[in-house]
Amino acid sequence: MKKTMIKIKGKRMELKNTNRSLLKFEEMTGKNVLDMDNTYTDTLKLFYCVVYGANYKIIDFDFEGFLDILDDDETLTEQFTQYLKRKQVELQDDESDESDKKKVIEI
Repeated sequence: MKKTMIKIKGKRMELKNTNRSLLKFEEMTGKNVLDMDNTYTDTLKLFYCVVYGANYKIIDFDFEGFLDILDDDETLTEQFTQYLKRKQVELQDDESDESDKKKVIEI
């Protein structure tokens, strides 16, 4: 599977859902990502956590610093939105594949 990369502060960073990103989101918000609110705040926190989870060894900014970075480059938020849309399509495709597999097994 092709990696999704994003450039932040001149560094190429991967966008990837990881256990670390899920734990970081829970730590920051007190809720599971499945229970996140459909708010801009939760979306930006998820964005930070996804970046953090895959790149924690090279990140040199906290959430507040991340907000400053987003203010300086408005394209980053749009790139993350596109990433989320692709992930949603992938999940729907996976669910469809699982449904097809179950149908095959049931026959």
